[in-house]
Amino acid sequence: MNLKKKNLTPAQYLVSGYFVIIMLGSLLLMLPAATNDGQGLGAIDAVFTATSATCVTGLIVVNTKEAFTIFGSTVIMLLIQIGGLGIMSM
Repeated sequence: MNLKKKNLTPAQYLVSGYFVIIMLGSLLLMLPAATNDGQGLGAIDAVFTATSATCVTGLIVVNTKEAFTIFGSTVIMLLIQIGGLGIMSM
């Protein structure tokens, strides 16, 4: 049985990497420990916030200071740093 390996292009690696980082960030922002109310963000809000932070856009649907704990703010900060490094290394 001959299985062909599918090689990804550099652009596909970049998009895949951003997708994984955004999904991981979204899951972390959905944890109850990430928000002050202890319920976590909804799925749409978490994906939007993680995408905005990773792509260094700066848009957010909730007030960061009021809505997020230190853990949630740290997740957002790390997403911004990782996204910035990704943009600078392209």
